[in-house]
Amino acid sequence: MKNICGIELKGNDAILIVLQNGNIVRTNKNKISLSDSKNQDSIKAFHKEIIDFFATNNIDIAGIKERATKGRFAGGSASFKMEGLIQNTDCEVKLINGKTISAKLKGIDTGSYELLKYQEGVLQVALYLESN
Repeated sequence: MKNICGIELKGNDAILIVLQNGNIVRTNKNKISLSDSKNQDSIKAFHKEIIDFFATNNIDIAGIKERATKGRFAGGSASFKMEGLIQNTDCEVKLINGKTISAKLKGIDTGSYELLKYQEGVLQVALYLESN
C-alpha cells in the first residue's frame, strides 16, 4: 500500500491530496501556504510544514503538476520556490505535465470522489501516479 500525494501549486499555495489504493485519505491539511516568498523564516516554515506533512501521512511518492516556465500562463516565482522546497525532501517527487495526465486519465471518471472544486486537478495528479 503506497501513500501517494498529488500536489498542485497555485499562487502561494501547495494544494494537496493523499491517495491510498484509489481512496482519498483524509488529512489534517488540504493545502500548505507560503506566506511570504521573500522572507527566509517563511521559506523555512513552508519547508518544515511540507516535510512534516509527508512524514505524518507516510507519503511514499509525491507528484507535482508542472507549470509553464514562460508565456502567458507561466507559474509565478513563489510557485517555483515551493517546487524546489518540495523536491528538497526525502520523499520521491515527480513533476508531471498536465497533458500527460489528461492523456493517461482519459475516460476515467473522477466525479465519484468527494472533494472541493480546487482539488480536482490535484486528484488527477495523484491518480496518474497511482496508475503508473
